[in-house]
Amino acid sequence: MPETGPLTRSMDKQFEKLFALMAEMKAGQEQMKAVQEEMKAGQEEMRVAQVDRSNNHRDRNQEKAFKNWLPIAPEEGPRVSSLSGKKNGLYLEGSICGIQCLMLVDTGANVTLLRTDLAQKLKEQLIYTAPNISLKTATGEKTEIRGKLDASIECGSRKFHHRIYVADIIDPCILGLDFLQKFNFTVDLEKNEIWTGGEKIPLFSASVQHSKSCSILAKKRTIIPARSECLIQGVPEVPGQFRYAVTNFPSQVSQKGVLVAATLVDLEMEVIPVRVLNLNNKPKFLDKGDVIATCEPVVDIVARPQEFSGAKHQTDPEKIKAVVD
Repeated sequence: MPETGPLTRSMDKQFEKLFALMAEMKAGQEQMKAVQEEMKAGQEEMRVAQVDRSNNHRDRNQEKAFKNWLPIAPEEGPRVSSLSGKKNGLYLEGSICGIQCLMLVDTGANVTLLRTDLAQKLKEQLIYTAPNISLKTATGEKTEIRGKLDASIECGSRKFHHRIYVADIIDPCILGLDFLQKFNFTVDLEKNEIWTGGEKIPLFSASVQHSKSCSILAKKRTIIPARSECLIQGVPEVPGQFRYAVTNFPSQVSQKGVLVAATLVDLEMEVIPVRVLNLNNKPKFLDKGDVIATCEPVVDIVARPQEFSGAKHQTDPEKIKAVVD
């Protein structure tokens, strides 16, 4: 091999250094590229994180705003079967905060409602609610909830405290399932009665609301002896209006001088006993179908415990039947 001189060896060393430097530069470029890729990935992560934080912040704000917007109302929103009981509704007589009114019993309602004009009499107790709360019916009708109040509701001889809502309904008051379940009411649709705590309260259909009394007619021709008292067999003029009633004195001229005892009667009985007193010195003749008494529906019947525990007593219907027989 030819000998290399000092110049050649020096150049070889320079080339080796150059190649080494180029290799280092290439490695540095690759390292910088890797760093740039990492920086780019980091920037993307930061961008995604910022978007997520922004979305979460917006979602929290929206959720907060939505919660603030939501009305404080019963679960699923206020709901009733109808704004009016119309012809199929059943009512009971009672009072709310001392205001006498007819109450529609609606087991399809999840709130108890009072009509707006009646609630205006209780302004100091009324709690106004947000204007975006609406009452929905099963038929799709809607009406605005005006407010709410903690009311004293009286049914029969009992008094209950319950939160009710105020709305533009047609009936004075609607007793909802919330009230009926809370105070353990039992509704008997077959007998048109409602029970609570041993107390029976009659229910009236809407068609009876404007007819608060009915007449009792003589079942057969009867003679009332002069200056004497007796029981007369009667029948209701219009059966089925209501079940329990109290007999009263009719205002017919033909019955002048004859008094009628106020008695609790069951109008579903085959014969209605009517106790009368003839004050005249002559006998009184009653033909079949003559009006012998009027009767008005009772508001409630309280089932009281026996006063004498040692004796077994007949129930009122049994007593009535025994007297008539």
